[in-house]
Amino acid sequence: MSTLAEFAARNSLSMRLARLHIVPQDALNGSETDRRWALSAAWWEVTLAGHGHEVTVTHGRGPANGDTPPVLIEILSNLADIAHAVEAADDFSDWAAEWGFDPAASRSEDIYAEQQDVARKLALVCGTQAEYEALLYDTDRYTGLEAEQETGQC
Repeated sequence: MSTLAEFAARNSLSMRLARLHIVPQDALNGSETDRRWALSAAWWEVTLAGHGHEVTVTHGRGPANGDTPPVLIEILSNLADIAHAVEAADDFSDWAAEWGFDPAASRSEDIYAEQQDVARKLALVCGTQAEYEALLYDTDRYTGLEAEQETGQC
């Protein structure tokens, strides 16, 4: 089982960042606690690239991180978690039930569609279906993540 850093190196993944100075509207749509967190977070537009493909997402980091940008393996871990959730679900209803979304809400369907798109693009960034599956099922997506975030590795 490889680490995120090993996976990223093996696939020559790279990342571009742009600091956002506004809170994404979608981040304000949750509970009051979620809104408070979103307002205190530092927001980034992050593009992960590999094998001639890219996936771009908006990523928030809580106030404990200050303005420190995310590192590649942090983003890779988050995207792999999203993709794994999509791949593990039989369909929208299954995904919504697993993740606590209201299946009757149109916004839930929009989020599911967005996450399916992230999973599809991440598969392309991985280069092959085998590498995509290796990321989701054969890569340790958590061990060492905190230490590498602190040192800014990857």
